[in-house]
Amino acid sequence: MAARRSKVPARWREYYHDVLLLPAWLNLWRWRIQLRLFGLRRPRPVLVNLGCGRDYRPGFVNVDINIAFRRDLWLDLRNPLPFADGSIDGIFCSHVLEHFPGDQTNAIVRECHRVLRPEGILRVGVPDVEPAIRAYELGDLDYLRGEGRSLGRRFSDHVLDASNHKLLFDYSALEELLTDGGFREVRRAWFRSGTWPLSQRLADLDNREAITVFAEARR
Repeated sequence: MAARRSKVPARWREYYHDVLLLPAWLNLWRWRIQLRLFGLRRPRPVLVNLGCGRDYRPGFVNVDINIAFRRDLWLDLRNPLPFADGSIDGIFCSHVLEHFPGDQTNAIVRECHRVLRPEGILRVGVPDVEPAIRAYELGDLDYLRGEGRSLGRRFSDHVLDASNHKLLFDYSALEELLTDGGFREVRRAWFRSGTWPLSQRLADLDNREAITVFAEARR
């Protein structure tokens, strides 16, 4: 199964994020104040769908930067999360981290660690570079969705999603990212299969099985 390519050119996405940087920062403080005064008012477990995109899930706190998508909190993940320390039970984050450069991705993971309760779970899915490498080695141009006629150009465009992706991941890179973010236990996970009891609730949100590498981390 070939990867789904982004329909939004990278320069448009970056322009959108830059234009909304100040409004998103002001909105962060609005949520910080509101949550400090009134809390989330959610029954436990409190679960967050971080970077939900079009996949709004009832029962989760759905977070996204795109004003066109249904969401509960409009947030720019380049800013800190507005949640209090140790206030969240589980976080699901699918096909989000690869869109940020390394320093910002590290900061997002550290923020997830900060807001999770002890024993809280972060479940992450990111595009897996290994199938693309195998396709490159086999010369499989049909798998490599991208611009260009040559194998190398097609591979580059495929794995970087026409410059929308800033980072490439296999499981080892994802494990290192989560470990460096402070998580004490990291496990490889499989499609819609949680490795801890709470994490099955998160795993039910999994998507894009064929192109995704999954991991779970416990605080």
